Amino acid sequence: MKIISKSGLNIGLGLVLLGSALSCWGQAPTVVSVTPANNATGVATNVTMVIRFSAPMDEESFLPGVHLTIQPAGPFFSPDWNSTSTEVSLPLVFGGYAPGTKYTWSVTPGGSFPGLPQFTSAVGVPVVAASGSFTTGGTGGGGGTVVTGECTPQDRFDPAVIAVDESCPDPTDPDPDNLYGFVSVFRSLQFNQVAANDVRPAAEGPFSGSAGANGPKDNPFTAVSYTGPGQPNRVLTNGFGFYFHSREFATQAEMEKEFPAGNYAFVLAQTTGGNRNVTVSLQGGIPTAMRISNFDDAQRITPSQAFTFRWPAVTGAGTSDALEFRITEECTGRTVFVAPNPCVPINLRSTDTSIVVPANTLLTGKRYEGELRYSRFNGLSQVPKSLQTGAGVFTQTKFPINNPGGSGGGTSARITSFNVVAGGFQLVATGTASKPYAIEASPNLQTWTELVTKTADASGGLSHTIAAGGGDVRFFRLRSK
Repeated sequence: MKIISKSGLNIGLGLVLLGSALSCWGQAPTVVSVTPANNATGVATNVTMVIRFSAPMDEESFLPGVHLTIQPAGPFFSPDWNSTSTEVSLPLVFGGYAPGTKYTWSVTPGGSFPGLPQFTSAVGVPVVAASGSFTTGGTGGGGGTVVTGECTPQDRFDPAVIAVDESCPDPTDPDPDNLYGFVSVFRSLQFNQVAANDVRPAAEGPFSGSAGANGPKDNPFTAVSYTGPGQPNRVLTNGFGFYFHSREFATQAEMEKEFPAGNYAFVLAQTTGGNRNVTVSLQGGIPTAMRISNFDDAQRITPSQAFTFRWPAVTGAGTSDALEFRITEECTGRTVFVAPNPCVPINLRSTDTSIVVPANTLLTGKRYEGELRYSRFNGLSQVPKSLQTGAGVFTQTKFPINNPGGSGGGTSARITSFNVVAGGFQLVATGTASKPYAIEASPNLQTWTELVTKTADASGGLSHTIAAGGGDVRFFRLRSK
């Protein structure tokens, strides 16, 4: 399966296909057939949709959700092109189509989002728009296995979860029109809090360092390099006018070795005026990992009542430092609360040790992720006003907020992967260390049968192998015991 495809014709196709492609030059490609067929009924809820085109297509130009839309919102799939780039399969990687539901699909050349590239043939001709529909069987139908984890397609687009407005301009922003340039060096530390007194480095990219530069709007940079304390000269990568160098590290010591405290001498090649030399000073003093003091209480929130989140004071908090608290609903990914927020307004100072989340911000039975982020800045300046410099460190801790209005207790249990293994499928999940969970299956998301009880290991992990076979489409979930 190609998760990320490569555009263009496969050289191995030979002259026959190449000749066919050349003969179609200037002709718009069309959708010649679709599986399931248009107006098909009784379709399995785990069906792999297949779309066939009249000419080889530019695979990289195809953006699901933009050039292909399915309404109501369907499950998650991964495009898999055939060797001739004339057929794309859409096997499910998460979730399933809802039983007894009519789905309407549309293929469009430009999608519904202006500014995005068009979906074209391999020779650059936009596809002709097409649409159709199919209806799933009333009870799921078909064979195979579909995994929902704990977020169904309906959960992911739940209109009851309302995102907070963060669009208001920051009154303290010295450059609201983004006219100035900047040069910066930062270190970042990311942690997960899994229990009241258990804060551990994040599983992926827990420590990182970065250097970046972007020229003023009226005099962009054409190249950027820097030399750090005891470090070789580094040339920054150009990403559409933004120059950067960044690395992730497994330990804080490795991060501090490549991004130590001290002076970083930048050489900025300007469009006009030649090179410019700027020094940015990165100081030491990395704050300790943030944590929620009343973590256990945060797992037993009553949504109809306001709740105060608390954390220890940050040693050495300065007036130029910043503190941010954020809550995101897990399935939709929508931020439902953030502080500070000038739109409300809500203030949050670097020296604060608590924040009140108003009543009815959280919904009963939903799962949320909290985030506490502390930013310590030093070396902030403008040299002159059109160019800002800065350095510092970000430390961030994420933590679960489980099932408001429910029984609470521990880390949110979730299915993280579903892999093909010898003799069946392996369900892999994570939850609270040493806690038992029932693994349940359902043919229709309405009736559930317990398959087995598994106890999470010391790191919160658990797995179970499910034998292949069985006629019903099955959904799986974890339930705390």
